[in-house]
Amino acid sequence: MKIFQLLTISILATALTMGACKKDDDSKSARDILIEGKWDVTSAKVNPGIEIFPGVVISDLLIDEDPCDADDLTIFNADGTSTIDEGPTKCDPSDPQTYNNGSWSLSSDEKQLTIDIDGEEITFNIASISDTQLVLTASADSFDPNFPSTSTMTFTFVKK
Repeated sequence: MKIFQLLTISILATALTMGACKKDDDSKSARDILIEGKWDVTSAKVNPGIEIFPGVVISDLLIDEDPCDADDLTIFNADGTSTIDEGPTKCDPSDPQTYNNGSWSLSSDEKQLTIDIDGEEITFNIASISDTQLVLTASADSFDPNFPSTSTMTFTFVKK
């Protein structure tokens, strides 16, 4: 009987201890996650798709991306500026490896990310953020007034 009681207490203690553990990334702020590393856009979708020519509707915004642009990385600097790293493949070998391209800020509740590039400000909703992935959404007309406001753009980044 004592063995059964000890086993029960051990299982209970283990369950309580495991339940009390908290993942490290739960305690990181969105800001901390953003500034730790370089981010690669792996997906850019619009839903519903956008008609770019009569009868031609696209939903994958990266479908025609040049390989020299596909490996570019976004860096969110701690001072609120952003930098682009050209990655291993540059479109023009004489271009600098990195260049500043704007600024960024988070809302006080860290649910929105505002990016300003060359005076164009776009506010994204942070759909999810973790140590390895960032998913942003915005209405398509935030990018171009000609896009229908009923379309949602979703950008997925992975940390490199």
